[in-house]
Amino acid sequence: MGRKSASGGVTEHKGKIRLDIWYRGQRLRPVIGLEWNERNRRAALRMVGEIRERIRYGLFDPIDYFPDYGGLETLAAPSSALNTFRDYARAWLQSIGQKAPATREDYRKALDRVWLDELGERPIKAIRYSELMTLIGDLGVAGKTLNNYLIPLRGVFEFARRDGAINTSPAAAIENAPVQKPAPDPFTLPEVEAILTELAEREDVQLVDYFAAAFFAGFRPSEQIALRWSDVDFQQRTVRVQRAVVRGHAKASTKTYLVRDVELSDRAWAAMEAQRAHTQLAGKEIFWNPATGAPWADIQSQWRIWKRCLKRLGLRYREPYQTRHTFATLALMAGANPSYIARQLGHTNANMLFRVYSKWIDGADKSRERDKLNLGFGHDLATELIAEAKKFAQSNTYLAEREGFEPSIHLFGRMLP
Repeated sequence: MGRKSASGGVTEHKGKIRLDIWYRGQRLRPVIGLEWNERNRRAALRMVGEIRERIRYGLFDPIDYFPDYGGLETLAAPSSALNTFRDYARAWLQSIGQKAPATREDYRKALDRVWLDELGERPIKAIRYSELMTLIGDLGVAGKTLNNYLIPLRGVFEFARRDGAINTSPAAAIENAPVQKPAPDPFTLPEVEAILTELAEREDVQLVDYFAAAFFAGFRPSEQIALRWSDVDFQQRTVRVQRAVVRGHAKASTKTYLVRDVELSDRAWAAMEAQRAHTQLAGKEIFWNPATGAPWADIQSQWRIWKRCLKRLGLRYREPYQTRHTFATLALMAGANPSYIARQLGHTNANMLFRVYSKWIDGADKSRERDKLNLGFGHDLATELIAEAKKFAQSNTYLAEREGFEPSIHLFGRMLP
């Protein structure tokens, strides 16, 4: 029997070094022609580390390393012969090429950091729901992070199910963690004016144009930095929103995969007109970073400027995305039709608008709807009944005479004794 070394992956076998590696769900234990000693053991551990790294990225071919090792013919099957979780993770990532590069990178990182170390070399059909739940219980991450980790996990198992490797996905029954979605935290119109004034006095004028368009048109930041002059209809005063830039990568679609034409208010159009002198002849994109003299590469570059502006004004910090919420709430408070605002924002219908901005819709109503109810329910009668109720409440003598009596008021009928 060989003696296992202090580090996994290397053992002694009859005075020689034996490696211990899992690959495609099978255990490889080749003996290499090195004498067992401390120097060679460390060299073998480095070899094992190299092999595992190549396995991780799909670059390992056991025949290159161990041509005389028996049974490798079954492992040299075509790449379509998938078996382990790692095999299917790699195949699934290759299958989602239509996803944005940033999204694919997030999925790859989640698989690499969370799932592949524990599940990578396991045959995918051997992985159980209980095992996944145990791993999840050990993660100790916030609910939103966990839900993000679960997306690629479910994707890999569903891919394997459709490929016929498993009958059911052990990840399908895992529920998302409850996450409280933050409510909109928009700016008031006086705050908006203060921000734009501060930017005009202390920063480059192009930043005023950028944030004025954000406040008064409601673009998503990733869509705004992708806007081009060819998207602008100068006759209709509209801008076609049809692409985005995420983490430096241009996307040929918006977040919702919907193209929309945004009608620009006077304030938003003024920002566009002011920006023409800076970039219309210089390039395709409308908004540029004045510090670099090039189009904005991402939506994070503006945050430092934004943060110091709010700090100088003494305003409570809110992320730049709140400019979009500010557009929606200011438009609602101005009495704009919710369906129109939803189209401007790129929502498929007004349902999301009613769900997210109901408080501001009610505020914009200014009690007009309640006045309609009062008229329909009989305002004069209700006023009379309320007056009578007050007289009853003040009549202590009468109430004492009728021990245990409690007056009942019904605003849609008469007072019942």
